[in-house]
Amino acid sequence: MVSLILIVCFVLGFAAQNSVRAEDFDPCKEPKDDTACSLISIAKLSKDLTDYYTAAKTAVEVGTQLGEALGWIKKSDPNDALYKKIRDDLLAVEEGAIWEATVNFIAPFHGNAVSARDHLVENKTDAIKSGSYYLEWSEQGTSAFSDIYAEGPFHRPYNPKLPIVAWASNFFAYTMQDLDPRPGNLVYDWHLGIPAFMQMISWRMQYIAALFPNFRTTIGEGGKDIEIEKYHTALQFHYNRILNGIRCGRYRPNTGSNAINPINQNYWACGDIFSGMAIFAHYAYPKDRESENYPDPKEGVWGCTEQEFKFFGCTTPDNRSYIAKDKYIWVAPATLNKDGDVINDAEILAELRSLLMRRMPLFEMKAMIDTLALYSHHSQDLTEGSLLIQAYGAPRFCLEVSNDVNIPLRLEQCSAEIGQHWVYSRTLFKRGIPDDILSNTIVNPSSGKCLTISSQLYMNKEFKIVIWQSALPGNTVLLDNCNGSDSQKWTYNRLTHVILNKLGTVLDIKYNNLQAGTQVWSWPPNGGRAQAWKTD
Repeated sequence: MVSLILIVCFVLGFAAQNSVRAEDFDPCKEPKDDTACSLISIAKLSKDLTDYYTAAKTAVEVGTQLGEALGWIKKSDPNDALYKKIRDDLLAVEEGAIWEATVNFIAPFHGNAVSARDHLVENKTDAIKSGSYYLEWSEQGTSAFSDIYAEGPFHRPYNPKLPIVAWASNFFAYTMQDLDPRPGNLVYDWHLGIPAFMQMISWRMQYIAALFPNFRTTIGEGGKDIEIEKYHTALQFHYNRILNGIRCGRYRPNTGSNAINPINQNYWACGDIFSGMAIFAHYAYPKDRESENYPDPKEGVWGCTEQEFKFFGCTTPDNRSYIAKDKYIWVAPATLNKDGDVINDAEILAELRSLLMRRMPLFEMKAMIDTLALYSHHSQDLTEGSLLIQAYGAPRFCLEVSNDVNIPLRLEQCSAEIGQHWVYSRTLFKRGIPDDILSNTIVNPSSGKCLTISSQLYMNKEFKIVIWQSALPGNTVLLDNCNGSDSQKWTYNRLTHVILNKLGTVLDIKYNNLQAGTQVWSWPPNGGRAQAWKTD
């Protein structure tokens, strides 16, 4: 077996893994995916707006944060234009007619919620007075969309012409039942319903803060615990469903009318069966590269988005287009057996799945879910009660970093030393504006560095280095300069006690060994006690 990644450890060593920031796979950068960019932007803005009260401990602090939130909405919130762009983009495509009923269902709820939000900004006293129809409008949409059986916002007519229907069978299997079919040939699709729902929740939270400034600390205040929990439950339901709709696989020969005939069969794909969003990867054998000008490193697996995918045309770039447009995505090194066949499918698909998830608003959804759980249960956030992060299954052990920040994190006996001090921030605000670098980070205050999943390094035969943020199981977790990368973004769930990273892996105690000195690394979520952490 030949592994093309081994040279990295020998040449660069462990400590250099985070010396250069690995680029995020950002749909808002070139090559820009307008719809994905708008979806993530809306979800992030909604998450940030909902997070305004996470640090508030009194009614006075809630009032102060409300003032800042309303000021931010008035000056900076472009949510309306973003949602209009998503709607218009979907209606503009050839099959756009399938969205008309969904658009028409959402429009009055969303429009009323926008009006209620705007009136709260302009005249808070009038907006929250008893009998105000703005007060009613602020809750109409969120309540309607909280019905997990609702068809209007989350279903559209089935369309066999969508690209994913044509190519998916070559990579993975799914059935009509997986699409949650409803009478009238309707199937589930979150494209319009989720961004609208998240927006309306974030705006409704401003009304709750205005009406009940004690909602963070007082159980049963105005019955808002039940209302917030309803939103939390519904959003969690959709998050789980969307996760279940992500399917991945390697190219499988197909003799039907949709057969694809590539040069070789080194193709992989991950796709969302509901929205059709997808990402592909390709590896060319050395013999196939003789007639094709592939960018370095030549032993890599390269990818592209569904938007660029035209029967694998995106996987045969020339050097000029790659350098000029940054169009092709570094996915992973290939590991070959003695016959030269690629055998690390699981690693390639894990990276593809993470890349696809980061083109969808999944992390932002999960972060909002976790914030709503915090509100509805009136609980302290991670590191809020103390600066310690304790293993839930063995609370005498704490997360610790040594004086050498390049050494992986580990468990040690809790001692409250500076290496065990952590500060978790959901959305961190500076003068009322979200800080994109420090939001959703876990910082060691003595070093000022952020908890980071280490990047992978790969060196090719020409000694050129590729650095990418990796979702492979078992990646090292250490400290690095705070830079806003996906590998530094975390969200904590008060109910499951899991600390999830934007790459899709979680903070995990190696081999479930709850003992002093055990390394802490990243691992896919599995619900085990090695992935649970205490809030105080």
